[in-house]
Amino acid sequence: MPEALSVQYSTLTITNLTFHMTLRAPIVVVMERASERRIWLPRDASPERRATNRFPMTLEVRYVVRCAPAETGSGRTIDLSSSGLSFVADRPLLIGQKLDVSIDWPVLLNGGVQLQLMMSGSVVRSNESVTALQIERHEFKTRRGGVKAALPETKKEELEC
Repeated sequence: MPEALSVQYSTLTITNLTFHMTLRAPIVVVMERASERRIWLPRDASPERRATNRFPMTLEVRYVVRCAPAETGSGRTIDLSSSGLSFVADRPLLIGQKLDVSIDWPVLLNGGVQLQLMMSGSVVRSNESVTALQIERHEFKTRRGGVKAALPETKKEELEC
């Protein structure tokens, strides 16, 4: 490889083949002992289309439907990422509904302060039991000990439907 290129590589060795994947371009260099050949990978070589990793976790969820403040519900998370939440809701939700969601976070801040993850987003998929939410905004808030996940507060200026 020419030294003029300043590209970082990841290396994966399988038996006698070594794969070098660049972080900037979808190219793989396959080295077989003394010979070298380049293989171009398609942009979406992976069947996974999500931009962020999902982390499986089972936590209590409480939500408020944003355009109907009296409409609340609860459920359990399936998985979570920085851009999406998948959860089992107590009832079917409609695609396009705006939700404010709260989750009791399982890790304490500084070893003793309870946290609550507050999120707002839109329902992008829903069937009889599983709902997928695209997260538009999120923040961690501290909460008093002994209080279960509070329903998210919906401000009047946030009631866009």
